[in-house]
Amino acid sequence: AVVQRCQWPGCDRWARTSQADHLEPHADGGASDPHNCGIHCGHHNNIKNEGYTTVRQPDGDIAYYRPDGTPIT
Repeated sequence: AVVQRCQWPGCDRWARTSQADHLEPHADGGASDPHNCGIHCGHHNNIKNEGYTTVRQPDGDIAYYRPDGTPIT
């Protein structure tokens, strides 16, 4: 399926204004491939610098976590 909007839970910004975002940061060895990327708006791409994390699940979905480890749904 083609991603139409930012994938972050609750965000409705259009994908055309978003960025391919490394789920595992490139600086930490994260690959630049579709499995390691999500489509996130600039705000949600940058929020990971504040301790938020994203993890690709075995079913292909992305799990989102707050800095304290609680999931964002």
